[in-house]
Amino acid sequence: MSRVVLVFSGPGEIPECDLQAIRRHAGVTVIDHRRSNALLLEVEGSASEFLADVGKMQNWIGSEQRTYRLT
Repeated sequence: MSRVVLVFSGPGEIPECDLQAIRRHAGVTVIDHRRSNALLLEVEGSASEFLADVGKMQNWIGSEQRTYRLT
């Protein structure tokens, strides 16, 4: 499982039709939707395949969440 951060860069809030399409995508669970323009998702399977699909949507920027250890 991977975590993905999506940011809506268009005007206004996230369009409801986009939000529904993201939620309907196979293997996607919305973890956090507090901010009006960002989503934290958990994706089963390949995050890169999901991000390729998101790349086809207008006004969306996405990235797999990464964790770095600071020593």
